[in-house]
Amino acid sequence: MGLTWDSITEPRAKIEDLDHAAFGLFRKKARKAGRLDEADINLSDTELLEKLRLVENGEIKRGAILLFHKDPERYVTGAYVKVGYFNNDADILFQDEVHGNLFEQIDKLMEVIFFKYMKAFIRYEGIQRIEEFCVPKAAMREALLNAIIHKNYGGCIPIQIRIYRNKVVIWNDATLPDGWTVEKFLEKHGSRPYNPEIANAFFRAGEIESWGRGIEKVCAALREQNLTPPEYEQLGEAVCTTFHFVEPTTSESTIPAGSVKNIHNDDESSSKTAQKVPKELPKELPKELPKQAEATFIAIKNNPYSTNDELAYILGISSRAVRNHIAVLKKVGFIRRGGSRTKGYWEIVE
Repeated sequence: MGLTWDSITEPRAKIEDLDHAAFGLFRKKARKAGRLDEADINLSDTELLEKLRLVENGEIKRGAILLFHKDPERYVTGAYVKVGYFNNDADILFQDEVHGNLFEQIDKLMEVIFFKYMKAFIRYEGIQRIEEFCVPKAAMREALLNAIIHKNYGGCIPIQIRIYRNKVVIWNDATLPDGWTVEKFLEKHGSRPYNPEIANAFFRAGEIESWGRGIEKVCAALREQNLTPPEYEQLGEAVCTTFHFVEPTTSESTIPAGSVKNIHNDDESSSKTAQKVPKELPKELPKELPKQAEATFIAIKNNPYSTNDELAYILGISSRAVRNHIAVLKKVGFIRRGGSRTKGYWEIVE
């Protein structure tokens, strides 16, 4: 009937169910991008939906639910993203889920990936210290936007991001347009979004262009750091984007120390995101602390919610070494375990 999945109305959802804060986020982005007149930005939420053509005969479209609803998964199963760190295809060390409307998902994904999962190369220009991540932020953001906008939400399967020591794989339930091949996908092409209603909102918010240059922008960001282009594959009814890289060593890299747990709209976990492990010990660090446990103590102090496996990854040591360090720290009385067995955390003993 000439309709796309995101342009079909959802009679169960009402305009009053949408999140005013989500509209506020969109207005902020649209005002910065300059792709909507100020008069349109100042419209009411209902009028703004009509301006974006996300309402039909008084009913909101599926695209509006994904963009502005407080809980899109109430109507669209699998409308979230899973992120995991893998030793190999069968051995996962830790994982997160990112929920919320699509605008929030992009921002939260960038936060959790680069604060918790990604290492960075360190180089110097004169005395200036410069950190460059294994996958540039601009390339990662563009790849995430492509996945979210082109996803087949009718498949009810979340986007999966698998992060390894030497690659990142974005697995998305999506198919190329009819008659397209991966080869054509990598050539210059026009814009053919799978979800045009969603794509239009992201364009008005300044998040994407509408010229089919997403892949070109990903490759350009990688070339700036002399990195190879990503690998694209059509695997059945999924499109996989793989970034390959050489893992930096701990001596020449900085390792994120964040530990964001299951990020939801109202989840307090984002406030627990730690900063990177300091390069110098804080002045208040107890002098009698054994040398081999100092880094573990700093990592725990930065983020008391870290698991042993996360600490091992953060510090670039084995889980067994972390357990030994924790035993020493507990023995000398610098830390103790708090909370329940399933929701525990570390307390720093002042």
